[in-house]
Amino acid sequence: MKRPVAKVLNLNLGKREKIQQANSTILVVVVIASIVMSFALVMGNFLLKQKSYNDHVYKEKKIARDTLKQNVINAKGLEDKFKDIEDPKSLANSQTILDALPGDYDNPALRTSIESLVKRNSLSIESLTSVDQEGQVAEKAVDPKPVEMPFTVTVEGDYGKVRNFISDLEHTIRPMKVTALTLNGSDQDMKAEISVVTYFQPTREIGITTKEVK
Repeated sequence: MKRPVAKVLNLNLGKREKIQQANSTILVVVVIASIVMSFALVMGNFLLKQKSYNDHVYKEKKIARDTLKQNVINAKGLEDKFKDIEDPKSLANSQTILDALPGDYDNPALRTSIESLVKRNSLSIESLTSVDQEGQVAEKAVDPKPVEMPFTVTVEGDYGKVRNFISDLEHTIRPMKVTALTLNGSDQDMKAEISVVTYFQPTREIGITTKEVK
């Protein structure tokens, strides 16, 4: 009767070993599957980020390419217009345009111009005040816009000459706007204090920049 009991015990031990082996196999499979899944997720995330980065680079390169193409077109148009301006039959030329809206902040030249205009109208100048911002304003810009240059001039003379002087100020090739006017005295001996704003426009510079794509 003892031998059958031994056989039953041996069978039970065999089943346990098989169960333990199966559990170990399942654990190894689960661990390997987890590692593979984690690696796949990491790689997937990396590839998505890389694709997004490449898309951004492509977009910025396309923008830069289109900008360069447009700049070439604009340059050709400017060249053609410049040739038209410099044509001997043209009423204007590049120097006239620069006189109308100078590309640099030249306060002494402005004062000389005003003094010459006063003298041409046979008036005497009592004072000429302006804010000299030489070196304080940018004379080059990627997107230039007119910059105000205010000044105040006080002249003396008869009314007709003062009136002509003001008219000349407003009709000079350089844009000038009278912002305030104070008159004192008689028609034959009048003093006029005139506040004026004129302009200069910084020269355009090529804006070459670099951009970091993230």
